[in-house]
Amino acid sequence: MNLFFWWRALVGITAALSVWAQAPGSLDLAYALPAGTDAPPMLLAPAPAGKLYVSGKFTNYAGTGRGALARLNANGTVDPAFTMPPLLKISPPFILNGQVIVPGSTNAGTIKAVMVLPDGRVVIAGGFTHLGDTLRPGLALLNLDGLPAPFAPAIGKIDPDALLAGPDGTFYVSGVGFADANRLPVLRLKLDGTRDSGFVPPTVASLGYAGTFASVLRAGPGGTVYFAASMTLADFSSAFEIVRLQPNGNPDAGFAGGGQARVVNPGLATFQSSPSGQLFFAGLAAFRGVALTRKINRLTLDGAVDPTFQVTVDPGVFGRLVAVQPDGKLLYVAADRALSRLNSDGSPDPAFVNAAKVPVEQPGLALSYFAQALDLSVFAGGTRVGPDNAVTHGAFRLVGDPVVGPPLRLNFARGVDGMHLTWAAGLRLQRATTLSPPDWQNVANPSPFTVPLSGPGEFFRVVPAP
Repeated sequence: MNLFFWWRALVGITAALSVWAQAPGSLDLAYALPAGTDAPPMLLAPAPAGKLYVSGKFTNYAGTGRGALARLNANGTVDPAFTMPPLLKISPPFILNGQVIVPGSTNAGTIKAVMVLPDGRVVIAGGFTHLGDTLRPGLALLNLDGLPAPFAPAIGKIDPDALLAGPDGTFYVSGVGFADANRLPVLRLKLDGTRDSGFVPPTVASLGYAGTFASVLRAGPGGTVYFAASMTLADFSSAFEIVRLQPNGNPDAGFAGGGQARVVNPGLATFQSSPSGQLFFAGLAAFRGVALTRKINRLTLDGAVDPTFQVTVDPGVFGRLVAVQPDGKLLYVAADRALSRLNSDGSPDPAFVNAAKVPVEQPGLALSYFAQALDLSVFAGGTRVGPDNAVTHGAFRLVGDPVVGPPLRLNFARGVDGMHLTWAAGLRLQRATTLSPPDWQNVANPSPFTVPLSGPGEFFRVVPAP
């Protein structure tokens, strides 16, 4: 092995360690951005083992021919083991008195919500009727290989647009329309598509509504569920309401003095909930008839605006909430598409470097869609314009908070048989032959690992073990 190999290996070690030493919020330069995607991903759903489902209007992600939905490996490359059949919306012809009034049509379907199950399978909801030849009107469960699983969704007259994990292997789905008997369009389904009879939503009339539009689902405290939606009231005026439902579907009287709270002129409001079930929102001018002075607010568990959450920042009219971390810190996106973080008291978090752009002002980089992974890293969908004006769409990853405490250590020493690499417990060694894009692979050998004197040049790094 020549001196160039040793230098290259050392550079690889240094580069890898520098990623893990980056401040939270900085761009992970080791995450691949393959060329060939024709539109940025708009929905991002983290999956086990660092993988990521991406969805959007693209028809050819990374030049692989995957449209509407793809799964990425932990290094950002496309996972070849997942291929979803073509997503279609097939409309039959409308025939009256034997005459075709409106001809039938077949168009590309759209995905409005993506939810990953603990085993890595994925549920999708949106404007589609078929996956290839398989009938799946608006809702589908996909196996790990991307093919439709046996699933017969009983969603009635609901056009689904939101998903949320439920208890004991169930999940919630909501959307536009009505459940049976003109009930609120929120259902809890089992993984075979049948309804969970233990959850019965209230009728829209009992809440004073005549109909609902696009909806949002968030987890509440004690197994409750927040349902936020634009409503048509009985007098045909419109309003935006937040309803908290108990695990049996009844309105939770412990929220907002009766289970529902009205919001005036929500505009581009966004909502997130914390692991404890507190609801956060941005983009509201008033809540329950009271004008709001802060641009981002948090509710107490009983549905009152929390006065201890003292936010001074203004995310702008297009600001959006991204996620609430387990420690209560809040990720949000400002109008200029910069990702920032607030402490649990609402003050800006100086440890998060993203006060401007990612990680600082990045010429040609625009990130618009975000989702936080379990390891507190952040996935983003967006576009990069290179110096040659080449446009590359795809997914990016931002570094999260450290999960192993002190910096990761990879010690090396040259011996007569090769270079000896050692690392601490709780870490894993990975090797790559290139960083453009990186092809990191786990090294199965335990510490220490000996790199032989002869062989191709390689890069090495250590990462937290799963």
